[in-house]
Amino acid sequence: MKSQPPSQSAPARAASASPLKRSLVSAFCLFHMSAVVAFNLPQNTALGDLRAPFDWYARLSWLNQEWGMFTTIPHYVALHPVLVAKDQDAQESAYGPMLPGLTEYPGDLRAVYLVLHTLWAAGEYRPLAHGYLRNACAAIARRTGKRPDSVTLRVDAQVLTPLRQVRATRDIGRPERQSSRTFKCR
Repeated sequence: MKSQPPSQSAPARAASASPLKRSLVSAFCLFHMSAVVAFNLPQNTALGDLRAPFDWYARLSWLNQEWGMFTTIPHYVALHPVLVAKDQDAQESAYGPMLPGLTEYPGDLRAVYLVLHTLWAAGEYRPLAHGYLRNACAAIARRTGKRPDSVTLRVDAQVLTPLRQVRATRDIGRPERQSSRTFKCR
């Protein structure tokens, strides 16, 4: 029985690939790296024009994700979100922000992102915020039998204070209240 020759190593297989195949793979790698670099150049500078030839590829390969996904949220000690509904007479009523049942905020870290993206709805998060507030209008109407005129997500928070201030005052947070844009229920 004849013994089988050992299989080729990866470098040996690469060396035996056709020159055309190696050239195509190299060209693709160079193009991809150029697209990544060009797409991360600031648009508001002279170098921003280098992005244009790669725009189609960036969208196709999902390289066009914005840096906003890496930004940090302000540091909170505590969050207490509340849905505030106004009726046609401008009377306000408060409800729990968790849908579908308008329950109280559970303090769950995963829910923090829903709250904060609704609060500061921008770019790709704006449709999410509008959908949430539209569903809140419907949930309030189901509970009360009357559709509110508008809803707002209000967050009562404790924002961390800078360390030197904590050392001076021994107070780790300061109260802050923020509200989302008012959403008209229709």
